[in-house]
Amino acid sequence: MNFLAMLISIAMAFPVQPDFIPVQDGEAKASIVLPENPSEDLQYAASELQDFVVRMSGAKLPVGTDPGVANPIFIGFDADKLEDDQIRIVCDGKSLRLDGGGRFGTLQAVYAFLRDQGVFWPFMDEMWLEIPSRKTITVKEQDVTMKPFFSNRTIHSFPKDHDRLFHWMAFNGWKYRSQNPPGYNFPRTMLARGIQPRFGTHSWAFWSGRKALNEHIEWNPLLDGKRTPPPLQGPPWWQHSQMCIGNAELRKHILGNMLDYLKKHPDMKTLPLEANDGGGYCECEICKAYCENSNDRVFKFASEMAEAIAKEHPDVTILINGYGNHENPPPFPLPRNLNISVAWNDRNYAKPLTDPENREYYERIEKWAKHAPGQVNSREMGVKVFYKDWLHPFDDVLAEDVKTYAKLKLNGFFAEGLYPSPLTEYLRSEFCRDPFQDLEKLTIKFCRGVYGEAAAPFMFDYYRLLNRRIRETGKNLDDMGRIAEYAGPIAKEGMALLEQAEKAAAAEPRFLARIRFEKAAFEKLVRTPENWFSCEKDIVTDEIRAANKLSNGGFERDFEDVDRNVVDYPGQGKFKFSIDNDAYQGKKSGCITVVEPGWGRMIMTAKNLDPNKKYAVLAAVKTVDGADMVHIWYGAKGERASLYRMGSTDGKWYRAAFRDIAVPQGELSVYLTLHTDPKKGRVLFDDVIIVEQDLLPPR
Repeated sequence: MNFLAMLISIAMAFPVQPDFIPVQDGEAKASIVLPENPSEDLQYAASELQDFVVRMSGAKLPVGTDPGVANPIFIGFDADKLEDDQIRIVCDGKSLRLDGGGRFGTLQAVYAFLRDQGVFWPFMDEMWLEIPSRKTITVKEQDVTMKPFFSNRTIHSFPKDHDRLFHWMAFNGWKYRSQNPPGYNFPRTMLARGIQPRFGTHSWAFWSGRKALNEHIEWNPLLDGKRTPPPLQGPPWWQHSQMCIGNAELRKHILGNMLDYLKKHPDMKTLPLEANDGGGYCECEICKAYCENSNDRVFKFASEMAEAIAKEHPDVTILINGYGNHENPPPFPLPRNLNISVAWNDRNYAKPLTDPENREYYERIEKWAKHAPGQVNSREMGVKVFYKDWLHPFDDVLAEDVKTYAKLKLNGFFAEGLYPSPLTEYLRSEFCRDPFQDLEKLTIKFCRGVYGEAAAPFMFDYYRLLNRRIRETGKNLDDMGRIAEYAGPIAKEGMALLEQAEKAAAAEPRFLARIRFEKAAFEKLVRTPENWFSCEKDIVTDEIRAANKLSNGGFERDFEDVDRNVVDYPGQGKFKFSIDNDAYQGKKSGCITVVEPGWGRMIMTAKNLDPNKKYAVLAAVKTVDGADMVHIWYGAKGERASLYRMGSTDGKWYRAAFRDIAVPQGELSVYLTLHTDPKKGRVLFDDVIIVEQDLLPPR
């Protein structure tokens, strides 16, 4: 027998199992089958499969409970045989089975199957949802069991379209959405979409209640020799002072509130016990007697509450951060139902956690991983540290860091906010499932999936350019000067790659729209010098000053129409506000001097603006006496404020300029702010202007 005949003989002896074909030539050939009396969660999983198949092929698969139909797709029949988070996909050529352990495991099996069929949804916006068009859908024979590497896969984000956020998160395998305080922002919508609420944020004030703190003055922290209750108005979870947690009656009161909450919300499996944001920890002898060290005191309190909760609710996890005043592991063991998010605002995200520059952060999380194995996750603060909606390419760093987290056996990571790069969000989702995947292969897959084969090489080179440049600079893009330093040398090459990708994708509107999204994000970096530049190149003219909508933008009438405040909570720093004769325009300027670092600001507001026009904010700034930072915020009434962080001006006057500001309610405020930084020195402000954008020279 010759070799070819032998191969044919072997093939006949072991016939190839035919593909399972749920849709052929646009017609449904299979049915989705649910168990008798299926839960709402299983029904939702079936409806998701049905909907995506319709969008792929135009065919609507029937849904029922008859297991005897031809070509069945069984949904959730063997879910109880799997561990929580574990999924199994089985195809034998005659049927398809999708199962997952835990409440939403089968939904995750459906999404894993759809991703395998080529569906991409790397970014929350619908524009990034790529559903391949297939008149015939085939499924290969397989028996695959999978489980995400990290059990804690959390995002903390507050977009306006919450339902879209939860849908996108679930499709990409995220498990939790963190929020504050408990019960806030649509937990029912989350659960309906397959995302569990994870309450892991500042919460002491929520559990105590401001009314109780006003009725029991002794429960408030002793600071500078007195106890001051929080104001009765305003959001209680944002109090920048703590409580007298050494007081046994206060601890009893908090525990009672937590237990009452769990009775009212039996679906809640996590509760926060993180301290209020900021400083202001109690200095009294009662607290010192409870635990001398303030770091350890926080964890003693959390442990006591966690142990008490576990007696009545053994399936509930208590969440706390490891940062700020309580960043180090205590000398005592922690209960198993206490989970710690190790957070940092100041690490360098342009370098891996294992880089010598990040040594203190690596050592801290390594200590935590050893102290509480299986109870620790990394809280990624990069989106908070840097400008919201501004690129900061750290995909290379992310790929290394997740491997470090895996080796330290962390239970996952907690993403603080959504990142403005679809690629980065895609990578974060993929690395949650398998941190040891190859970055280059994932990037190629992403580029092909969302930009098409023709544009993919240019977009791949573009992303590699961004990451190569961040490695060259080795710095966070955390102020306008650094952004300009980063973007300038790659501006020409980056724009050329994006333009080549545009040409390659010209025939596909959806690919083209995505490339232009990325182009706009890159242009924002490249045009940073238009937002922050030396006053030697100033664009402000006497005509612009004459049209200023602010009544005292030059401080010529001292502080008339200028509000000054330190954010009014203990521990927020001390500042001196003064009028200085070192002026950029005229004879005076407004000055903020740091006495103690914190949050101090001067506020100017323009009213009666035209809601149909766009406005610009401009300000002259000078840092002196060692000040190395300044923030400028602006916010239209009813809208979220935008924050910009500038670096040192080295004793020279610099101009901040921001355009394209809508004022739907006809009012706009500018906040001249020292927020955490600088830690010393003075910052001068002058020639602060709000003006109709059309009066400015073109870019």
